[in-house]
Amino acid sequence: VWPLGKAGGDPMVAAGPKSGTSRAASRSARGGPAGRSARSGGGGGRGAGGKELMIAGGVIVVLLVCVIGYYLNNSSKRLEVENTLTELHAAEKYNWKLAKEKMDTADQVGHTWCQGADDTTPDKLKQPFASDDLVYNVVFERKKKDKRGAQEASTVVPVHDERNTGTIMILNFSNDDTPDVHMEYAYVEGRTVPVVKATKHISAKEGDPLNTGGSITVLVKAKEDNHFKNAKAPPAPAAPKDAEKK
Repeated sequence: VWPLGKAGGDPMVAAGPKSGTSRAASRSARGGPAGRSARSGGGGGRGAGGKELMIAGGVIVVLLVCVIGYYLNNSSKRLEVENTLTELHAAEKYNWKLAKEKMDTADQVGHTWCQGADDTTPDKLKQPFASDDLVYNVVFERKKKDKRGAQEASTVVPVHDERNTGTIMILNFSNDDTPDVHMEYAYVEGRTVPVVKATKHISAKEGDPLNTGGSITVLVKAKEDNHFKNAKAPPAPAAPKDAEKK
């Protein structure tokens, strides 16, 4: 038996048996069971991560679809509101413009007549509007005092005698943008005909103590916008008495 560590001795005896830890490390290095287990675990980790990415991607797609749908829905509603407002303003603008134009014509024809001039006959007052389908009626009125200063009955000339302008339902929607002319929405014939009523007061001619001026009232057929429709809507039913007490 050669002494341990002595030169020339048996190398197996001198090195001694390998420990369990050394063998395991050796097998791991050679691709033994321990190495295969590590590789298997790594592959399983990559598979789980792929499923999670697929799920996350699906959720993102669903969210994008929801966002796009919400945006399109709201855009459509906003467009409807904008179109309604545009139509409403267009109808208002048309109604005021039409009433102003017809009032300008009536003023040109009947201004001096309202101040007492006799060179304009009732037929001349009616002529510009007699066949105008856009005009519901035009009423000329002039006032006069007698020589004693007492007010006489007004002289009234309507273009259409058969149309009763006394039953007018005035709406709470008016326009005073035109100087000396007051315009307002109204209904005639039992809320069946929407009109714009324009009124202009004519002052007396300077130096005339008898003729005290008058007025011109123009009613044009209007486009029935929401102001008219809301006025025609039936009133809300009254609450029951029992509910009022509570």
